[in-house]
Amino acid sequence: MKVKHFALGITVAAVSESRHRRAAWTYADQGANWEAPDCSGSAQSPIDITGDFKHEDHVPFERVNYDAAGNWTLVNSGYTIKMTPSSSDIKVSGGALEDDPYMLAQFHLHWGSAEEGGSEHVLEGKRFYSELHIVHYKAEYGGLAEALSHKDGLAVLGFFIDSDEANEEGAFDEFIMKTVAKNVEEAKSTMEIKDFSMNKLLPSELKDFYRYAGSLTTPTCNEAVVWTVFSEPIKITKSTMEYMNSFTKDAEGELLENNYRVLQPRNERDITHYMTGSHDHPASHDHSDENDPASEPEPQPEGEPKEDGAEDKDTDAEPEPEGSFATTFNSAALISLFILLQSL
Repeated sequence: MKVKHFALGITVAAVSESRHRRAAWTYADQGANWEAPDCSGSAQSPIDITGDFKHEDHVPFERVNYDAAGNWTLVNSGYTIKMTPSSSDIKVSGGALEDDPYMLAQFHLHWGSAEEGGSEHVLEGKRFYSELHIVHYKAEYGGLAEALSHKDGLAVLGFFIDSDEANEEGAFDEFIMKTVAKNVEEAKSTMEIKDFSMNKLLPSELKDFYRYAGSLTTPTCNEAVVWTVFSEPIKITKSTMEYMNSFTKDAEGELLENNYRVLQPRNERDITHYMTGSHDHPASHDHSDENDPASEPEPQPEGEPKEDGAEDKDTDAEPEPEGSFATTFNSAALISLFILLQSL
C-alpha cells in the first residue's frame, strides 16, 4: 500500500510540475529560449520583411461585420491586452486569401518601452513602437483548435503602430486612453466592452500589404499562420505611447513591456508584396532618426532559433493547442508506472 501511495505521489507531482513548466514562459529573453518543439521550426514568426519580394497587384479585402457594434471582452492575459468578440459572425476574405472566409477570434497588442520599439515584425530594418494582431481561423476548420493543425489554419492581420509628436489624436488613441485605460491593469483582470466595432481601430481602406507563411509568435509556435502585414502604420500620439509604457502589469505584478518575440530566420520563404501602382521594388525607408526608440533597426538573427516554451492556453497572447509531446509522454509514462505498481 505504501508503494502504491508513493507511486501516486510521484505521478501527481510530475504532472503538476509538467503543467507548471508549460505555463512558465516569459518575455525575459524575447523568446530566445522557449522550449515548445515547434518554436525551433523552419517557418517561424516574426521576421524582418526585407530583401527580395514577389510583387503582385493589390487585392482588396472584404470585411464582413467589422463595422457592427457589439459586445467584447477585454482581458489582461499577463502577456498582452486582448479583445474577444461575443459575436461569431465577424469575418474576412479576399486579400489573396483562399476562397473560404476566416472568422475573427480575437485581437491583441505587442509593444515596446520608453527605450525601444516593440513591434514583432520589422519592415526594412525598422522596428515600430507597437503591433496590432487580428487573429482569424479558417471557417472550414470550425475553430481554433482544429485550425492550428493546418498550415492555412489562421489568418493574422498585422498593423504597425507608430507614434509622432505631429500625430493628431485618433480612434486608436481613444481606445488605449479610454477603453483600456487602467481598467485591466492587473494580470487576469477582465472587463466587458459594449458597442465596439473592429473597424473603429482600422483605416477605411486596407492598402499595400506583405504576405508570407509563418507561425504563432508565442508558444506553442504552431506553423499555421497566413501572415498579412500592412506597410502603412496606424498613427498614435506620443502621449498615448508614453501611457502604454506603464498601463498594464504582467503575471508577476511587474510592468508589462517589450512583449515581443525576437526575429526569426526567413529561411528562403517567399514574401509577396501586394501593392497599388508600379511593381518596382520600393526604396528603403529612411530610418536615421536615432532619437526615436521605435526606429532602432534590429539585425536578422543568424542560425536556427532556440526552442520555445509551451504556454498556458488561458494566458497566451496567441491561440494555441494544449500541451506538447514531451508533456504527454512524461505523464503517460508515469501513469503507466503507477498502474504497474498497483498490480504488485
